[in-house]
Amino acid sequence: MPSDFTVVGHPDNTGGEAMNQTLSVDRAASVRSCLGQRGVSSCRLAVEGCGEREPLASNASESGRASNRRVEFFLIERSAWASERRSNLNKFCTSQAPRPALSGFGQP
Repeated sequence: MPSDFTVVGHPDNTGGEAMNQTLSVDRAASVRSCLGQRGVSSCRLAVEGCGEREPLASNASESGRASNRRVEFFLIERSAWASERRSNLNKFCTSQAPRPALSGFGQP
């Protein structure tokens, strides 16, 4: 059964909250783009940004901030019905296009 992934970007806490939210989304989108250039269908990669909400380490030190600047991958297994619907939607998706919004699918 095909699987999809959510790519989640994280920043440190330097800069403003709005800037870090944008940065975290951009970080995840950059990874999706890089994987797309290497043959991974970008249609199977959702992009999210967590902003400053989920640090792994304290932002009080440079090493802590470095640990917080990261990208995580989450595997999403689809049911047979969802996989069939997804494959029908994939014909409209190219590696250059953003992932289409899917109604009826829950977020991880």
